[in-house]
Amino acid sequence: MFHQVSVCPSQCEVPMSNVSPFRPGIEQLESREVLSNSSFVAHLYQDVLGRQPDAAGYSFWVNSLDQGTYTTGQVSIAFASSTEYRTNVIGRFYVDILGRYPSTSEVSGYLSLFEAGLSQDNIRALFFGSQEFYNRVGQNPSAFVTQLYSQILGRSASGADVNYWVNELNASNGDRARIARNFLGSPEYKQDEVIGVYVGFLHRNPDTDGFNYWVGQQNNGMTFETLAVSFLASPEYFQRG
Repeated sequence: MFHQVSVCPSQCEVPMSNVSPFRPGIEQLESREVLSNSSFVAHLYQDVLGRQPDAAGYSFWVNSLDQGTYTTGQVSIAFASSTEYRTNVIGRFYVDILGRYPSTSEVSGYLSLFEAGLSQDNIRALFFGSQEFYNRVGQNPSAFVTQLYSQILGRSASGADVNYWVNELNASNGDRARIARNFLGSPEYKQDEVIGVYVGFLHRNPDTDGFNYWVGQQNNGMTFETLAVSFLASPEYFQRG
């Protein structure tokens, strides 16, 4: 398995930039008393990092919230931009897209792209555009497009769909990452991302107004990272219990 790095005070930088805008009912990031700062931190470990808290990191973040050193919004950003979270994302991309585990140097290379400001979806597009992925589909343009439908949109494609994107691939001089970015930037995929954060973080299906708002934000350029932090920093998440 790939190496995981704990989220703890010596390894987390906490960006101070705000996340906005928020729809009515999901307030801007601010310090507030929630059901329990300890339960909030425990949820972040489970929902963002997929594990139980380590004692040192858990104590640090709970004490920081209790003392007002960091706001709940800043802690959410710290978890969602942590090396551990990004390492997990990279590892998942290797397994799901390339069918193997990465080396330490490969993880480091993609971590540097995160640090340079690339979004999670843009990095995912690089995986789909790689020669290694193209080799997995037999270096066949039609098979490549078919796999994008399957792995990104979770459905099959019609013959007309495949032909359209193969033509687009040819017109782009074989820029497979560009085609993958089109899929990852599509309204269909953005809807799936919004449903995912509702279910994953709030443990419910989206309401119509909220769904339409966040899909609109995604279609206007909001990254998945900003979407995720917006939900982690919402009062509903804090009060989930």
